[in-house]
Amino acid sequence: MDLITPQFGLIFWQTVTQLEVLFILGKYAWRPILNIIQEREDSIEAALQAAEEAKQLAAQVKLDKAALLKTAQAEREKIIAEAMIARNDIIAEAKVEAEKASKLAIAQTSVLLAKEKEAALAVL
Repeated sequence: MDLITPQFGLIFWQTVTQLEVLFILGKYAWRPILNIIQEREDSIEAALQAAEEAKQLAAQVKLDKAALLKTAQAEREKIIAEAMIARNDIIAEAKVEAEKASKLAIAQTSVLLAKEKEAALAVL
């Protein structure tokens, strides 16, 4: 029965020893442990805050990218439209010049034929 029911002296010394351990831990260990835990909590909070800022920055960059892409597409369309107008103008000018050259060549040929006809008639 001695194993099941401890004696008063054993209980007293265990209580005294337990209180001494709690006092020593409270004085020397708990503050540094609590400080380390607080520092860890602060660093985790800072990391979460940085991650949130990075997420917001990524979203802003995505929006900026979309706006830039839209602007670039509009600029491309504008350049293509201007190029089409310039192409049509160049084609129209080339047609006009070709017609002028053709009319000039026909006129010169007509004059040349008339001169040759007159020369041939004069020879006959």
